[in-house]
Amino acid sequence: MDSELKQNSDFLKILGQLVYEQMPQDNLPAPQVATNGAIVKSKSKWSCHPITFLRNLFKRKDDSLYVEKNPFLEVMDLLRKLKTVNNKRKRKKIIALCCNLNTQLDDLVKRARLKPHAFAATLSKKLDDKHYERTLVNLRHNLKQMNKTCVNKSARKFMTDELKAFNTKIKKYC
Repeated sequence: MDSELKQNSDFLKILGQLVYEQMPQDNLPAPQVATNGAIVKSKSKWSCHPITFLRNLFKRKDDSLYVEKNPFLEVMDLLRKLKTVNNKRKRKKIIALCCNLNTQLDDLVKRARLKPHAFAATLSKKLDDKHYERTLVNLRHNLKQMNKTCVNKSARKFMTDELKAFNTKIKKYC
Protein backbone atom coordinates (compact mmCIF):
# COMPACT_ATOMS: atom_id res chain seq x y z
CA MET A 1 0.00 0.00 0.00
CA ASP A 2 2.88 2.37 0.76
CA SER A 3 4.32 1.98 -2.73
CA GLU A 4 0.92 2.73 -4.29
CA LEU A 5 0.59 5.90 -2.21
CA LYS A 6 4.13 7.01 -3.06
CA GLN A 7 3.42 6.64 -6.77
CA ASN A 8 0.19 8.63 -6.52
CA SER A 9 1.06 12.26 -7.33
CA ASP A 10 -2.16 13.64 -5.78
CA PHE A 11 -1.33 11.93 -2.51
CA LEU A 12 2.17 13.41 -2.48
CA LYS A 13 0.80 16.90 -3.23
CA ILE A 14 -1.72 16.62 -0.40
CA LEU A 15 0.96 15.33 1.96
CA GLY A 16 3.24 18.24 1.03
CA GLN A 17 0.38 20.71 1.56
CA LEU A 18 -0.45 19.23 4.97
CA VAL A 19 3.15 19.21 6.15
CA TYR A 20 3.62 22.77 4.92
CA GLU A 21 0.44 24.02 6.60
CA GLN A 22 1.37 22.39 9.90
CA MET A 23 4.87 23.91 9.98
CA PRO A 24 5.62 27.32 11.49
CA GLN A 25 5.38 29.97 8.77
CA ASP A 26 8.47 31.95 7.71
CA ASN A 27 7.02 33.95 4.78
CA LEU A 28 7.25 31.03 2.36
CA PRO A 29 4.69 30.81 -0.44
CA ALA A 30 2.19 28.00 0.14
CA PRO A 31 1.89 25.29 -2.50
CA GLN A 32 -1.41 25.47 -4.39
CA VAL A 33 -3.16 22.10 -4.02
CA ALA A 34 -6.79 21.14 -3.51
CA THR A 35 -7.15 18.90 -0.45
CA ASN A 36 -10.58 17.37 -1.14
CA GLY A 37 -12.34 19.81 1.15
CA ALA A 38 -10.02 19.08 4.08
CA ILE A 39 -8.64 22.42 5.20
CA VAL A 40 -5.96 22.63 7.87
CA LYS A 41 -5.36 26.09 9.27
CA SER A 42 -1.80 27.31 9.62
CA LYS A 43 -0.57 27.46 13.18
CA SER A 44 2.76 27.83 14.86
CA LYS A 45 2.34 24.28 16.27
CA TRP A 46 1.02 21.16 14.61
CA SER A 47 -2.63 20.69 15.46
CA CYS A 48 -2.08 17.01 14.69
CA HIS A 49 0.67 15.04 13.02
CA PRO A 50 0.30 14.98 9.20
CA ILE A 51 0.25 11.19 9.08
CA THR A 52 -2.49 11.10 11.73
CA PHE A 53 -4.46 13.64 9.75
CA LEU A 54 -4.08 11.55 6.59
CA ARG A 55 -5.16 8.41 8.39
CA ASN A 56 -8.30 10.18 9.56
CA LEU A 57 -8.85 11.61 6.09
CA PHE A 58 -8.58 8.28 4.31
CA LYS A 59 -10.01 6.17 7.12
CA ARG A 60 -12.07 3.43 5.55
CA LYS A 61 -12.62 5.42 2.36
CA ASP A 62 -11.65 2.38 0.32
CA ASP A 63 -13.55 -0.62 1.67
CA SER A 64 -11.42 -3.05 -0.31
CA LEU A 65 -8.45 -2.19 1.91
CA TYR A 66 -10.40 -2.67 5.14
CA VAL A 67 -10.82 -6.31 6.16
CA GLU A 68 -13.54 -6.79 8.72
CA LYS A 69 -13.34 -9.63 11.21
CA ASN A 70 -15.94 -12.28 10.64
CA PRO A 71 -17.15 -13.78 13.94
CA PHE A 72 -18.53 -16.81 12.10
CA LEU A 73 -15.11 -17.75 10.78
CA GLU A 74 -13.50 -17.16 14.17
CA VAL A 75 -15.99 -19.49 15.86
CA MET A 76 -15.51 -22.15 13.18
CA ASP A 77 -11.76 -22.01 13.66
CA LEU A 78 -12.06 -22.22 17.45
CA LEU A 79 -14.46 -25.17 17.22
CA ARG A 80 -11.94 -27.01 15.03
CA LYS A 81 -9.20 -26.37 17.60
CA LEU A 82 -11.41 -27.64 20.43
CA LYS A 83 -11.54 -31.16 18.96
CA THR A 84 -8.19 -31.96 20.57
CA VAL A 85 -9.24 -31.18 24.17
CA ASN A 86 -8.98 -34.34 26.31
CA ASN A 87 -9.57 -32.99 29.82
CA LYS A 88 -13.07 -33.98 31.03
CA ARG A 89 -13.56 -30.83 33.10
CA LYS A 90 -12.71 -28.63 30.13
CA ARG A 91 -14.93 -30.70 27.86
CA LYS A 92 -17.83 -30.32 30.28
CA LYS A 93 -17.44 -26.52 30.32
CA ILE A 94 -17.02 -26.38 26.53
CA ILE A 95 -20.16 -28.47 26.00
CA ALA A 96 -22.09 -26.22 28.41
CA LEU A 97 -21.00 -23.12 26.46
CA CYS A 98 -21.83 -24.77 23.12
CA CYS A 99 -25.28 -25.83 24.33
CA ASN A 100 -25.94 -22.33 25.67
CA LEU A 101 -25.00 -20.77 22.31
CA ASN A 102 -27.11 -23.33 20.45
CA THR A 103 -30.20 -22.59 22.58
CA GLN A 104 -29.76 -18.87 21.87
CA LEU A 105 -29.47 -19.61 18.15
CA ASP A 106 -32.57 -21.81 18.37
CA ASP A 107 -34.50 -18.97 20.05
CA LEU A 108 -33.35 -16.64 17.27
CA VAL A 109 -34.55 -19.13 14.64
CA LYS A 110 -37.98 -19.22 16.26
CA ARG A 111 -38.25 -15.44 16.75
CA ALA A 112 -37.04 -14.50 13.27
CA ARG A 113 -39.01 -17.34 11.64
CA LEU A 114 -35.93 -18.59 9.84
CA LYS A 115 -35.90 -22.02 8.27
CA PRO A 116 -32.32 -23.29 8.21
CA HIS A 117 -31.78 -26.72 6.67
CA ALA A 118 -31.45 -29.56 9.23
CA PHE A 119 -30.94 -27.32 12.28
CA ALA A 120 -29.99 -29.40 15.34
CA ALA A 121 -32.10 -27.95 18.14
CA THR A 122 -30.40 -29.94 20.92
CA LEU A 123 -26.79 -30.96 21.31
CA SER A 124 -25.43 -34.01 23.10
CA LYS A 125 -23.99 -33.39 26.57
CA LYS A 126 -22.01 -36.64 26.79
CA LEU A 127 -18.27 -36.34 27.30
CA ASP A 128 -16.91 -39.33 25.36
CA ASP A 129 -14.97 -38.72 22.13
CA LYS A 130 -17.72 -39.67 19.70
CA HIS A 131 -20.47 -37.52 21.24
CA TYR A 132 -18.11 -34.61 22.00
CA GLU A 133 -16.97 -34.39 18.37
CA ARG A 134 -20.56 -34.79 17.19
CA THR A 135 -21.61 -31.85 19.39
CA LEU A 136 -18.93 -29.62 17.87
CA VAL A 137 -19.82 -30.74 14.33
CA ASN A 138 -23.53 -30.09 14.92
CA LEU A 139 -22.82 -26.62 16.30
CA ARG A 140 -20.61 -25.82 13.30
CA HIS A 141 -23.37 -27.02 10.97
CA ASN A 142 -25.94 -24.86 12.79
CA LEU A 143 -23.68 -21.82 12.49
CA LYS A 144 -23.17 -22.39 8.76
CA GLN A 145 -26.91 -22.63 8.24
CA MET A 146 -27.55 -19.49 10.28
CA ASN A 147 -24.89 -17.63 8.33
CA LYS A 148 -26.65 -18.54 5.08
CA THR A 149 -30.26 -17.91 6.13
CA CYS A 150 -30.03 -14.95 8.51
CA VAL A 151 -30.19 -11.76 6.43
CA ASN A 152 -32.27 -9.56 8.75
CA LYS A 153 -30.01 -6.80 10.12
CA SER A 154 -31.25 -6.86 13.71
CA ALA A 155 -31.12 -10.66 13.92
CA ARG A 156 -27.68 -10.66 12.31
CA LYS A 157 -26.42 -8.08 14.82
CA PHE A 158 -27.82 -10.10 17.73
CA MET A 159 -26.14 -13.21 16.36
CA THR A 160 -22.75 -11.53 15.86
CA ASP A 161 -22.90 -10.13 19.40
CA GLU A 162 -23.60 -13.62 20.75
CA LEU A 163 -20.74 -15.05 18.70
CA LYS A 164 -18.30 -12.41 19.95
CA ALA A 165 -19.25 -13.20 23.55
CA PHE A 166 -18.90 -16.92 22.81
CA ASN A 167 -15.45 -16.30 21.28
CA THR A 168 -14.16 -14.56 24.38
CA LYS A 169 -15.44 -17.34 26.65
CA ILE A 170 -14.24 -20.26 24.53
CA LYS A 171 -10.72 -18.91 23.84
CA LYS A 172 -9.75 -19.93 27.38
CA TYR A 173 -9.95 -23.59 26.42
CA CYS A 174 -8.00 -23.51 23.13
